[in-house]
Amino acid sequence: MNQKITRVNRRRAGGSGENYAALLLAKDGYSIMCRNYTCPAGEVDIIATKEDYICFVEVKLRSISSGVNAAEAVDGEKLRRIAGCIEYFFHEYRDNRYASSLRPRVDIIELYTAKGIVKRHNHIINVDLY
Repeated sequence: MNQKITRVNRRRAGGSGENYAALLLAKDGYSIMCRNYTCPAGEVDIIATKEDYICFVEVKLRSISSGVNAAEAVDGEKLRRIAGCIEYFFHEYRDNRYASSLRPRVDIIELYTAKGIVKRHNHIINVDLY
């Protein structure tokens, strides 16, 4: 996939990155349940399911030239917020048999761009919350 990510501003670039990540997930057999899930604990970019997992996915977009590992931006504080979102999600959907039957997992999708085009991506599966 060679989709151009326009960098008008961070929010728009982040949204474009999330769109790209959702396409990658769908191509890999995931079903997208929710985008930009927001609750009192914070926000999760994508919630997707595959097999018996419900994946809470954080998307990080970085320029290749930055030399920065995108996943490093997901620090302990962000992971605590994601954990809070997972807890809130399962409380909110406790009566949904399908959602409550799935095992939660946190993934990170790193997107690396050059001149607004995604050149490389990396799907980190089952990130340790603690």
